[in-house]
Amino acid sequence: MAALIVDLPKNRELLENGTASILEQDLCAQFAAHVEANYPWHISGVRLDWKNIPNAKKLAWNEVSDEETELFVSSTRLGVFTYVAVIFSGSQPGLICTLQFAKQNIDLLTFHCPGLAYIVALSDLENKVLQNDVFIEIDGARWISGVGK
Repeated sequence: MAALIVDLPKNRELLENGTASILEQDLCAQFAAHVEANYPWHISGVRLDWKNIPNAKKLAWNEVSDEETELFVSSTRLGVFTYVAVIFSGSQPGLICTLQFAKQNIDLLTFHCPGLAYIVALSDLENKVLQNDVFIEIDGARWISGVGK
């Protein structure tokens, strides 16, 4: 079995100091299935086809400042939520943290993710209710894509 991203030292530290908590793998799988079934995929099959998603926007985040990245995330539909889930894949558990922490630490949260990562709105922290249509997609160290407000 592949190593769990949540078990990597930096993520363990976030869990131990209370900055993040675990999002169960089954909820990550539900999100992944929703995105796969309901969104257009790029011809490569590797990422979503953001050109065919209404009101989509993207940022080359390796070319901008941290402040510009935070402003971009805030300008998406995700920006009105307090809590988010970081989903690495449908076969792994994810992390829950505040949107503010996620905006300031996208690189830390997604550094060890081998493919796409998603930051998804969480409308009910206690019951871990994801808003599966409110998310941004992080493509390695290059693009952040999402839907504008």
